[in-house]
Amino acid sequence: MINLLWKQILLKIVGFITKEAGDIIDFLHTENNILRSKIDGRVVLTDYDKMLLVKHGIPIKDRLHEFLSIVKPETLLAWNRQMKKKKWTYDNTVKNPGRPRKGAETEEIIIKLAMENDWGYGKIQGEMKKLGYSISVSYVRDVLKKHGIPPSDNRKGMSWKQFILSHMDFLWATDFFTEEVWTRVGLTTYYVLFFIHLGTRRVHFAGCTPNPNYAWVSQQSRNFSMYLDDLSESTCQYIIHDRDTCFYAMDNVLKAENIEIIKTPRSRLDAILTRKDLLKSHGKHSII
Repeated sequence: MINLLWKQILLKIVGFITKEAGDIIDFLHTENNILRSKIDGRVVLTDYDKMLLVKHGIPIKDRLHEFLSIVKPETLLAWNRQMKKKKWTYDNTVKNPGRPRKGAETEEIIIKLAMENDWGYGKIQGEMKKLGYSISVSYVRDVLKKHGIPPSDNRKGMSWKQFILSHMDFLWATDFFTEEVWTRVGLTTYYVLFFIHLGTRRVHFAGCTPNPNYAWVSQQSRNFSMYLDDLSESTCQYIIHDRDTCFYAMDNVLKAENIEIIKTPRSRLDAILTRKDLLKSHGKHSII
């Protein structure tokens, strides 16, 4: 009897608070419309003003057209995209004196030609000239040396591409991508961990966190191991990932499950191509 009475009292209190909150919102909405009608022309907003509007507007983005009068809802959503993009566009590149370096694209093509064809320095320089790149043989040599690729006579064994193609049924790859999320402290980077089976393109979303520390990565690795146990049709013999130190915790867990860890080559191009292949084959777009 007493519990029932308390429930009735709590329901009345909650109903009163809800009604009062609704009345306050209606009043503020009306007041805002009146104030807006008294202002002629465009309202000038500072960057801080825009940040506050975005921070508090994104949680109710589906209803912005009901409340937002300073700008259009599409404008506020555009600000949100710009703020996310701006967070990662700070140029902290050290400006070195002297002649400008060749572009990263030039190096990537040189590495690709060397890894896929086992060509020598002169042959690569000639092929690059056909493609419209004016470089010297010594530049080709320096690029390959920087990325740990030996001369053509010393390149033996299975290439990276051959390894991937011959182990598709037993090979999983893993990586992180980031997504910007508005929180109480502002725009926060969340790290999303996922795994992809290269043979079937099956994607497993492991989890997301603003702090992918050792304990968190270890737990997600154990969860992935249990996930594999439930997949009767898929065998995991290899896990491939880049050389980021955050994967140390994962390696310790999966090695105990007799899964061999394969790290991407130090070659910058191979690492880039591997990550592109992962994301375009159902990675980020499937999860989001």
